[in-house]
Amino acid sequence: MDSPTDPTQRDKVHTGQYVTIEFGIGPAGLSPAKEYWDSLNDTIRARWFSCFRHLDNPQRTYGNKQRIKHLKGELYEFKDVSLNTRVFTYRDGNAWVLVSAFTEKKQQKLARRVLERALTTMRAMQEQDALRREKSNED
Repeated sequence: MDSPTDPTQRDKVHTGQYVTIEFGIGPAGLSPAKEYWDSLNDTIRARWFSCFRHLDNPQRTYGNKQRIKHLKGELYEFKDVSLNTRVFTYRDGNAWVLVSAFTEKKQQKLARRVLERALTTMRAMQEQDALRREKSNED
């Protein structure tokens, strides 16, 4: 994982030829997805890296609903059924920005409150992205 020299830049989880996977930064510099990632063991991280490598292949589509699913607006989820875990994400150019993660009990339907919390977090991160871009354009 890359470590940025500029604290306003997002840490990268995976850098591929076509896409990067990055941790979103919300208000006050918080990153729920990074907190989740830091709590994982190497075996579970390897499973997520497999998903990320799948995204970097331009010949593949994002249509595998077992792994990648569009939820609402700009929000998507990466899903690992065997772990009962969802990682919420959005696109920013060539980057997939990780928002937060949710581990659930064996239920297929995503609870509305979990979806709304992920959307709220995503919007806050997008606002932070816009502020960082404005600031860098001023410099």
